[in-house]
Amino acid sequence: MTVGRYDNLDADDIQRVMSYEHAPPNTAHSLAWYRLTQILDQHRANLKVYADRLAARWDPATNVAAAAFLAHIEDLRAALDASAQATMTNANALTDLAGHITEAQQQVGRIAGDYGRHRAEDKELINNLNPWYEDRAPRDNERARRVLEAFDQASFDTYMRMRLPPEYVPPVVGVDPNDPGPDGGWQPLGPIGTPESPDGGWQPR
Repeated sequence: MTVGRYDNLDADDIQRVMSYEHAPPNTAHSLAWYRLTQILDQHRANLKVYADRLAARWDPATNVAAAAFLAHIEDLRAALDASAQATMTNANALTDLAGHITEAQQQVGRIAGDYGRHRAEDKELINNLNPWYEDRAPRDNERARRVLEAFDQASFDTYMRMRLPPEYVPPVVGVDPNDPGPDGGWQPLGPIGTPESPDGGWQPR
């Protein structure tokens, strides 16, 4: 005979365990993750509009600086997309968890009601030596345990679904990622010349 992890709990115990779970905070957290997804999506869309406008006036096909800048913008948009996918996954997972909590509490509440009634009826039948006596309370306990086990699995599945948004590492200003430098690492870019600096170096105005 296999012994379950909740075999020492009856329906009343399981109802008490489920009373410690609360759906509203999970729903609120889900809405927060969803709102963050909306913000990330809107920011990504705005960057696309601005990048397209910039490219129309600063052709990346003929301008190295434009190509580099727009590449950084595209990297940022890709990072926003990855983060939005993670936040939406978390929103959906917590919504599902809130639903599991509510459903399990309702099921256990009904079973606990049956358990109390059946226990009283069983006691009366035993006292009256009724030949039609059925010990129904233990079956109620088994029903409640199955609900708790299902909820326990659903909670674990939610935990496994949650995702940490990836870290975005912004480009370093003044560093050329394509130049390994003499030591193999990134090196600062050279000064940008202006019309007022005939030697090509930057000069204060």
